[in-house]
Amino acid sequence: MTPKQLSIPSGLVIEGIQAKLDGLFSRWYDLYDAVPVPRDDTLRSEEIALCIMMNSRMSGNTGLAVWERREDIERGLRLIPADADLAAVLVPWEGVQALFDPFQSIPRAKLGIATKILHKKRPGLIPMLDTLLQGHYHGRLGKARAKTLGGYGVNLMKLFREDLMAVLPEVAALCEVAATQGKPVTPVRMLDHMVWSQLVEPRW
Repeated sequence: MTPKQLSIPSGLVIEGIQAKLDGLFSRWYDLYDAVPVPRDDTLRSEEIALCIMMNSRMSGNTGLAVWERREDIERGLRLIPADADLAAVLVPWEGVQALFDPFQSIPRAKLGIATKILHKKRPGLIPMLDTLLQGHYHGRLGKARAKTLGGYGVNLMKLFREDLMAVLPEVAALCEVAATQGKPVTPVRMLDHMVWSQLVEPRW
């Protein structure tokens, strides 16, 4: 059964769940979620370009700069198991930081673009932290300040994980609904879509 709403610790009440599910399936799924990407340690040019399907503002020059740093990004991927799960007891936080840090030196390729690229490589672990989600969680960091982009990304992901763990049964139920419609997604992807959709609604 589709839950009517999700109340998450970060202070957001997510409503209109069915409409948000329909939005995921009709707007993003075929062009992003359904595109097969190997969960290996190799970053390919088409995987970089795929993040454009999620409304990232990545130019060709930025994509090239990411491509030129791919060896550093791949070293981070090697630190993270292919089946890494944000809901697991042990989360490879050091690997996540190493994965994000190379993006710090790439002009106009910060956390939003990084996570839209890397979610496909580790879909059970990495949410898409675009500017809306960053804005939502940033004010809740308190004294948790980081010196690098990777550290900042880890801090935001820890807050997102708190939300995920609080509503994991409900999110898992939504994933089952998606799977029965032939559109499987991970709990991380389901929750990031729900949070993003609730945040963006006042702008629509």
